[in-house]
Amino acid sequence: MPLDPPRAERICALVTECLPLLGSHAGMDAVQQLLSDRGVTVLDAVIVTRELLGAGPTALGEAKGIVLSSPSQ
Repeated sequence: MPLDPPRAERICALVTECLPLLGSHAGMDAVQQLLSDRGVTVLDAVIVTRELLGAGPTALGEAKGIVLSSPSQ
């Protein structure tokens, strides 16, 4: 099921905003905290995290694990 345009736009903006955080010393923890602070749903957080990880064959599973195990969720 494709994302509706406004949701896709929000996710794209979040990915762009999170890229510098991912490269910082705080890394993925900072990304997950920002997503939580913004009230991003778990499903959208998984999508954002997967985009940050790249399109590898295990990226979706890794993203799901990261989001669901994050203390900020």
